[in-house]
Amino acid sequence: MKKRFFLCSIMLCGLMSCQQGNACHCGENADGKVVADSVVTECVAAADSVKTMEEPEPTPAPQVYKTPTLEEWVRLSWDGIPYREGRVTVNDTGRYALVVFLHGKNGEGTDNVKHHTMEHGHHQILNHWEKRGMKGIMLMPQCPAGMTWTQQVMKDKLRGLIQHYAATDSVDEGRIYICGTSNGALGGWSMIQKWPELFAGAMLAAAVPQGNSGGVPVCVVTGKNEGNCGNAMAALEANTGTDVMYRYRPNWNHGQTCQQSFRETACLVWLFGHRRR
Repeated sequence: MKKRFFLCSIMLCGLMSCQQGNACHCGENADGKVVADSVVTECVAAADSVKTMEEPEPTPAPQVYKTPTLEEWVRLSWDGIPYREGRVTVNDTGRYALVVFLHGKNGEGTDNVKHHTMEHGHHQILNHWEKRGMKGIMLMPQCPAGMTWTQQVMKDKLRGLIQHYAATDSVDEGRIYICGTSNGALGGWSMIQKWPELFAGAMLAAAVPQGNSGGVPVCVVTGKNEGNCGNAMAALEANTGTDVMYRYRPNWNHGQTCQQSFRETACLVWLFGHRRR
């Protein structure tokens, strides 16, 4: 069935050959709407048979307390790194999922503010949790100017922060995730490659895939500036057996990919459906 899917993709996409499983966007017009075409329908059906992802019906939301605004996020610091903590708390006795969100280059500094105002994805994840009655903690660290998330000193600090939260009784160690945009996405790739045992999954946007994910399930979103990376993602899945999800948005520039990727509900449902074994 996969062969049939790839043949359809080649016919429909030409040079942008599609090997993206259910992330294929062949047969869409400029607005992202599916074109009514029997060949496209057959191709999509074949793709669905390779990997099926159904978003569950949302359950009635219990009473929820969240901290989505800048003023309500708690200002904290870890090993010289300023960060913000936001939570969605539901009325249950379960433990929190934990997400570390890495900002792009424009958020660098030590004010514990700019990385909040330059990014949207961390708020979008909290909103997703609230709508589905999920219990989670969001950590938003800030990278100092002149440093990068891929430097070993920064990765060590991030690991320490994660382990600090994971050691508490309130955090579910099997549900720790890392997300990021642009340079933050590159940092996310570096973290899952270095310490894959820490993470249940990753969602990384506006950066070209960086090869092996260490076996960590990874969702990638790219736009026209990063290009169509479907072949690389298909190779990652085929060669390592890693569970992957990919979305290509050809009409998004780099900034739009950073700001809008975490509105992709299907991606967030997929991400938080994973648990570290």
